Amino acid sequence: MKMCTAVRQLARNDANKAILVDKGCLPILLSSIQAGNEEELQEALNCLWILSFDDNNRRKIVEEPGLVQAVCDKYHTTRGRMGHSCHGILWSLREVLQEKEEFQAIGVSRCLQMTYILFFCFCFVLSGHVMISYQWANQEVIKRICTELRSHGIPVWIDIDYMGGSTLQAMAQAVEDSFAVVIAMSQKYKDSPNTRAEAEYTFQQRKPIIPLIMQNGYKPDGWLGLILGSKLFYDFSGKYSFESRMEGLLKAIITVSKRAGGDGTDGVDQVLDV
Repeated sequence: MKMCTAVRQLARNDANKAILVDKGCLPILLSSIQAGNEEELQEALNCLWILSFDDNNRRKIVEEPGLVQAVCDKYHTTRGRMGHSCHGILWSLREVLQEKEEFQAIGVSRCLQMTYILFFCFCFVLSGHVMISYQWANQEVIKRICTELRSHGIPVWIDIDYMGGSTLQAMAQAVEDSFAVVIAMSQKYKDSPNTRAEAEYTFQQRKPIIPLIMQNGYKPDGWLGLILGSKLFYDFSGKYSFESRMEGLLKAIITVSKRAGGDGTDGVDQVLDV
């Protein structure tokens, strides 16, 4: 348990991810997944998910004897956080899995589920909306932002409205259907494999990103800093009044929606400079 926790903490630094795998951490994680208690299993799965964000690690994880099969077995026999972590690992590995004959069906199924999920699991996903990607520690502020945007006629997609808890297939569809993605960044956001999956998929899809600062003094670095670059951000950390930050965010979203061809502006209030 302590070993898995130490690996996970070190893996938060992207520079350490490849080093940890090269030093032989995968057999240790496999052992914990196969024979660990519930707490150790969850820690090992979280660690593996974080490590899977490194391109070279993905191939080594797939090539590690027994590891992918162990994750698949746990995916089919566990629920809740463990099942979600297994799903996240397989999602991250999906492209490499498709290249391996023995795992090709698993990789293809991860991709196909992005389409099937709309018919079999969820009844409605907005088209031409703003998606909000956030870490749950900031949920109350995010809900307030969501309410304010909707009051101005802007369609907003947020996980708690459509699924009672995020899944990766629904997240992917929400990103694809959006005209902009609001990323509510903080240290917890950067450290979460779930939100990292959302942000990286947004970047891969080349969707416009509007960053929010949710933690006073936070400066994005590492993978998050690379995605956001020098983009203008809106500070919702509490340093400024909510109303003053909301005005700037509204203007930014309306501007992006117009560039996208107006799909998101039907019925949207115009915010004027004052």
